[in-house]
Amino acid sequence: MNTDERLLDVLLGKEGRGAELLQTYGTLQHIAQCVDALPVTPRQKDRLRAAFQLRFLHDAAEVKAMNSPAEVFQLVSDLQLASQEHVVVLVLNTRNGLIHREDVYKGSVNMSTIRIAEIFRPAIVHNGSAIVVVHNHPSGDPSPSPDDVAVTRTIVEAGKLFDIDVLDHIIVGAGRFESLKTRGLGFG
Repeated sequence: MNTDERLLDVLLGKEGRGAELLQTYGTLQHIAQCVDALPVTPRQKDRLRAAFQLRFLHDAAEVKAMNSPAEVFQLVSDLQLASQEHVVVLVLNTRNGLIHREDVYKGSVNMSTIRIAEIFRPAIVHNGSAIVVVHNHPSGDPSPSPDDVAVTRTIVEAGKLFDIDVLDHIIVGAGRFESLKTRGLGFG
């Protein structure tokens, strides 16, 4: 029995159930994406959600400062499991240390419908000096769309008015990410 099977057996309280789920759904990541549709009890779904969230919190706790897109991706890796688009703002201090993470939007529409003011609200409330904007593409492909680039350009310009640096806009896909700043898209 592998570790993933054993973990699922413990969470579900039934030996052999982990192997069944892995055989049907393939990986823990896919199981995490499909928790609501799993043929398990509501209490077992709650246990699975909690376990997956703790795993991502543990991974995120090891990140101290946001100095690269890869560190940001590590912090928000839970977004690759989301079946809907999420927009997250990471509020940073002057040394790029994380002050606050806020989910500012969850839904199925594209990023262009987000009010720019909502992007900056967490930084203003938490007195941050910089932000990183992150959103996921539920399709798994993190390639930026023309709308993603246009919204990034608008966010960067608004940041200048608020005196809040926009350090990056990261798009999360399945197991990978794109940094719009690294690609030179939407940033001066």
